[in-house]
Amino acid sequence: MIRSSYLAPSAVIAALSALSFHSEVQGQQATHTIHLLKPQDYYGRRAFGSPGQAWLGVYELNGTWEIRASRIRIDTIPTPRGCAREVTKVSVDERQQPLFLIQGLQGLAQGPIEVPFVGRVFVEPGATLDFHLAPNHQYRLRAYGTRHGPPSDPTFAGYELRLEHGTRSQLLAQLGVVEAGQPAAVLAGDLDRDHQLDLVLDLHRSYVAHRYTLFLSSTAGPDSLVARVAELEVPGC
Repeated sequence: MIRSSYLAPSAVIAALSALSFHSEVQGQQATHTIHLLKPQDYYGRRAFGSPGQAWLGVYELNGTWEIRASRIRIDTIPTPRGCAREVTKVSVDERQQPLFLIQGLQGLAQGPIEVPFVGRVFVEPGATLDFHLAPNHQYRLRAYGTRHGPPSDPTFAGYELRLEHGTRSQLLAQLGVVEAGQPAAVLAGDLDRDHQLDLVLDLHRSYVAHRYTLFLSSTAGPDSLVARVAELEVPGC
């Protein structure tokens, strides 16, 4: 059995698993609900977002990224031989599908955005993943934890993710035991155009299912780099 340690400073983070959060944006007194959604199939019959509110999508078009208004379509499809009797299919009414959809975030506007990273990267304990925002803003996602098990199928105990910017560091997630490949960085960019980094991380502990989590800089407190504002739980089969 292989053991390699890279332990974080002690810290506590609340475990959050809701699909959305009530978020109070700095400078605004109104409390509102922010929803995160991904175009795909979901097991079972599901409902998403708040009726009557618009969705904004994060789109890649010819190598550039932009926010634009989206009209979503939700269809329930029978699946007698699948993991559930039916699936809920989420899509938009156009050929190009967005990477994510966001509802209820005040100040999010249509137009081009800077997105330096899109992918799926598991950061092993002791390693980092860097993001660069123009002109000279560098952010670093750093992982901590202890490796267990054989090289072909390891797990990681005490797994934590921290975001660093200059001399500042913020604990984003404290997940306990995770499997290799999960959690993962999915998207990094300036979604709200405040020249600071925003993130979407998949914070599920195993490769079965997903927990996409949106972190925004514009809603962060004075001692934080970002705030967790929305989650999308996608159960596995």
